Parts: sequence; structure tokens; C-alpha cells
Amino acid sequence: MFESQPTKFIDTFLGPGGGPSTLEEFWTEVESRGDPRLAHHPMLRMPRWRQRAIPVMIHGDAVPVVACGRATAESLDCVSWSSVFAKGAVTSQKMLIFSCCENSKTAITMEQAWAIIAWSFQWLYKGAYPKKNHLFEDYAPGTSEAMLANSGATLAGDYFCVIWSIKGDLDYYTKCLKLKHYQRDDLCEYDDCDMKHRDPGMHPFNFTRGCKWKRLQHSAAEWRRKRGHNARQIFKAFSFLSILNIEADELHTLWIGLCQYALASALWLLCFRILDGTIKENMVQVWAEIQSHGGCSYSSITLKIFMNEKKPWDEFPKLKGRGSQAKSLVAPLLRVWAWHRSDDVLYDTVLNLLETLLEISDLVDSTAMEIFMPLADCAVLETSMNKFLGFYTHAGLLADREGLCLFSEVPKLHWACHWMSRSRWLHPRRVACWLDEDFMKHCKILAGYATRGTAKHKVPCYFMPRYSKALALAQEFVSE
Repeated sequence: MFESQPTKFIDTFLGPGGGPSTLEEFWTEVESRGDPRLAHHPMLRMPRWRQRAIPVMIHGDAVPVVACGRATAESLDCVSWSSVFAKGAVTSQKMLIFSCCENSKTAITMEQAWAIIAWSFQWLYKGAYPKKNHLFEDYAPGTSEAMLANSGATLAGDYFCVIWSIKGDLDYYTKCLKLKHYQRDDLCEYDDCDMKHRDPGMHPFNFTRGCKWKRLQHSAAEWRRKRGHNARQIFKAFSFLSILNIEADELHTLWIGLCQYALASALWLLCFRILDGTIKENMVQVWAEIQSHGGCSYSSITLKIFMNEKKPWDEFPKLKGRGSQAKSLVAPLLRVWAWHRSDDVLYDTVLNLLETLLEISDLVDSTAMEIFMPLADCAVLETSMNKFLGFYTHAGLLADREGLCLFSEVPKLHWACHWMSRSRWLHPRRVACWLDEDFMKHCKILAGYATRGTAKHKVPCYFMPRYSKALALAQEFVSE
């Protein structure tokens, strides 16, 4: 791409109109913000690294491709990468590395796959053609690989790539990257919080001034010493990779998970406690009022969208749907909630919660196209997020006193705090998985055709040619 499609190379890796000055501005800002990922980084010893190092992101996820929506569904695991500076359509930003069906993912298969991925990124980091293959064997004499290995040529002029962020959901971090399971008592890799710790200040859902885990977060060296040996090879292959490179994603942390419980609990209270009609009548009224206040991405909202109708008092309500749908519901639901004044013990707390959530959403959206969030906005986000976490936990305590299953304390409540604190390093939207989910949707469509009458271990063999053809067609469409 660097040699034959230089314009595409610039657009893909440095952003439209990018160049060495783009990189220098980026790394200068990273230094000024005190990003701990840069401390003791080996690339600091490289000449002119600020003009040469391209920060890249790795994303991993699984998408159902067979029997979707059923208990027997089978998924395709995909690993992809992109530049921090990439902009435009998903096909011009994302690049697929690897795919494998879930039932083919043995321990040996994944170890070998990640060994190849790590080997590839090692040579991208060196900016040179590989001297040996991924098995550390010399290339056969006379092959093109051997000639390139001995030529001393660089991959892309002076540029080289450095892994800066790793993205995914909590399930992917646990199953594929071998990080701590989010349902453990010590659920977080960033710190030493523990639900069973004797000190209440170490409880993961303690967000008061007395919480201690915020001040005891791991440095890169501490994490590598305590936990690095348990993680995937990608962490072992690079001395600079640690938990600090793992992103607390906006989509999965805030909108898919935490806010699904918050918004569902507010809807439940409207239908069961605030309004005077029957439950079904109240739901019809709430939906009509949501539509009258600007509407949302949902085509309709019924009781089954956010609760188990058979057990309305025994299970925590959780809003179904995509993250974008939950995000679009915040503003109209706040207006509906504010319209129905109530003496209910939870009313004011939920009102404050929804107001703060809307502030957070608007704040992130206002600078969504930037690589860095302004430091003043970072301070506002920290204040708003701390308020939100306080209102959420307070609402949960009030609900417990009333004997209500509302505002569940899910692991993402703790991760949301880390998401907030990491916003000063890179803009939360820049490292969010919104675009990656669109990419997975395309992979699902292509892989769906490749699975018909195909043995599962052969699906990637049929999927990858379709993916390559789709990229070629997309490039032709852009050119025209």
C-alpha cells in the first residue's frame, strides 16, 4: 500500500492529509498529558520516533453466523486492526487479521494464531520485512520472502506501527485475552479491588471519597509482574503492553450494560410506581410521551423490552436492544420523567441520574471527531461521571430498602469509572467500539454465506476470499 497506493496509505494510517507532522502533534500531546503508556516505552530510544511511530488499535469480537438467535448459535471470532488516525467508512478504516469459528477454537489453535499475530506486529513495530518466519525459521533460499529479508528494505519508508490500544467487550477480554473474569470478586485488572476485602474502601462499587482502589491502580510494570504471565502472547511479545493498553469501551461499558439497567429501572418505576393506571396502560402512555418528546431509535417500547413480564418483581429489569438505541432514549425519557412529578422516594435520585447521563452523552458527542478530549471537558466528564455513579449506587440502596430489584450493581459500574479516568489519554469516542460493531455486522453477512454447507473449520477459507472481494468492490466504488 505504501509503495503502490500512497494516497490510500496516508488516508488509512495517518488520516486524510496526514504526515510526519500529524504524528509529532499526536505524540507531543500524549507526552503533555502524562499518558503512562509512554513511560519507559522502548520506542523512545528510536531516532525521530515522534515523526515515525504510527499508533494502531487491535479489536476482537465474536459474531453469531449460524443459527443466529437460537441456543445452538455458533459464532465467528474476528480480530482486526486500524490506525488511531483513520477516518471515513468502516471498509477504509478496519483491516481483518484473523477469523475462526468458535467450535474450532482449541487452546492450541488460539495459541498458534496469536503467536502469528504477535510475530506480525513485531515486524510492523520494527518497520522492516521479517528476517524469519513466525516459527523463527529462515526462509527458503530464492523465495521472495528470503530476498526481502536480506534486502534491508523497510516496510513503509521510515514509518513503523506501535500497538497503542486493544479494544473489545468484557467477554472478549476474559475468554480471548485471558484477563480476569468480570464476575470474580476481584473483578478488575486495573486495580486490586475486591468484594470480599476487609477494607470497605477496596470494594469495587465504593465510589465515595473513602474509596482506596482508585489510588492503588496498577502501573504497567506492576501489572506485568503480577498478572502478565497469565495473559495472551501478545502481552508477552511486547515489553510495553499491559493492562493500560486495554480500553474501557464507551459502547460496551456505558450503553450496553450499565445504562440498560438504569433506563430499564426508570421505565419500571414509571409503569409500576409513578403513574396511576394499570401497568399496560402506563406503558402505552409512557411510549406515547416518549414519541411526543422527540422519540428515539426504538420502533416501539413494550414491557417485554425491559423486563420479564412473568417475574416483574423478582428480576432486575434490563433494556434490550443496541447501544445506540439506549443512548437515543436518554433525552426523551428524562423529559417524560421530569413531567411526572412524584413524592416517590426514588424520584429525585433518578431525575438527577438521567440529567447527569444526558450531560455525559452530550459532552462526549460535542468533540466526537477529535483525537483528544479537551482537558477542561475531561474535568467536567470526571465530575459528571462521579455524580452519575453516586446517583446510581444511591438509587440501588434506596431500591433495596423498598424491597425492589432495581439498579443492579453490575461489573460495568466499576469499569465505567476507569472509562472516565482514561478519557484524558485519548478521546473516549476514538477508542470506542461503535465502528467495530459495524465492521462485525459486515463480517456476519459475508460469513453467513460462507457457512452454508461448509464444515465449520473450513468457514474462514471461504469467508476470507469474500471479504477480499468486498474490499476490492468497495475500493472501486470509492474510485468511481
